[in-house]
Amino acid sequence: TEKASAANRLTDNDVLLGRGKSADTHPGNILFRQLIDERRSRYDEATRKNKTAICKEIIQLIHDRNGRFLQNKQGSSTLEQRWQEVDAGTARSKVANCFRSFRRNEKRNSSRESSSVSTGVASSSETSGEVRRSDSTKPEGSPDEDEREV
Repeated sequence: TEKASAANRLTDNDVLLGRGKSADTHPGNILFRQLIDERRSRYDEATRKNKTAICKEIIQLIHDRNGRFLQNKQGSSTLEQRWQEVDAGTARSKVANCFRSFRRNEKRNSSRESSSVSTGVASSSETSGEVRRSDSTKPEGSPDEDEREV
């Protein structure tokens, strides 16, 4: 029906759960990551109860913009009908997971910087002036940018 079809259409305010470039570059996911980033320090210092409240706040901000948290349905054949809205618990879990991912990436990046500073040894690309992409320094087996979960 037309009503069901409209409910399955993606909007720029929807947050797509999952991995890959389509989720990573979707406007709703970009906004979502900005909301997470703006609240990271507050979240890191919060009690468990307050962390839950911050997660709910982000979910509410997405909903206030008529956005939804959507997950890819298994086995669907058309782009229009492949997304379904997740329950509040799943959305809250994904928000908390995103905060943890930001923290892990920040720690990983700071440990790389401190290890190159502490050893005083510059890599050949640093001495030659060559610019290295940040993803070339990621540990083996870690997901590529295209596989990052939202």
